[in-house]
Amino acid sequence: MARLFGRVALALAAIVALLVLAAVSIGVVAHFSSGPIGPFPGGPFRGTVESAPVTDWSFAADLGEVELEVNSPDPRTLTTWVLVEGGEIFIPCGLPERKAWPKQVAADPRTRLRADGRIWERTAVRETRPERVAALAALLASKYETGPPGDDVWYFRLDPRPGS
Repeated sequence: MARLFGRVALALAAIVALLVLAAVSIGVVAHFSSGPIGPFPGGPFRGTVESAPVTDWSFAADLGEVELEVNSPDPRTLTTWVLVEGGEIFIPCGLPERKAWPKQVAADPRTRLRADGRIWERTAVRETRPERVAALAALLASKYETGPPGDDVWYFRLDPRPGS
């Protein structure tokens, strides 16, 4: 019985080691890639940045996810949901106190957005007006078929960068 238990424990340890190795490998590959890979943050976007200003983001309203690059000194990218309200584009962030990127955006609001393979330089501004937050919460619940998001969701409007 002890030998059987030892073999099972060894097999389980090997499986766990392989899973950890796979996760670490994907994380390293994602870090050096142009954008995130699934739930793993990626490296900085590569490609041409759009130069024409966008005045109405309605074309992005039906997108389920976009990619956001944050932390300009040491860029990392993430996949996130997207909302368009009143022609403006917003990135919701649930449980922001538990995530690194909202703190990085607070320290340096320069971001880059990639949607449909196109890249735009933006400035992230947290939306705090109660009426706008309520409208965004309703849109979030409707678009992603979630319950009411509550107070633990922040919304970042992605404005043009000054001078662009």
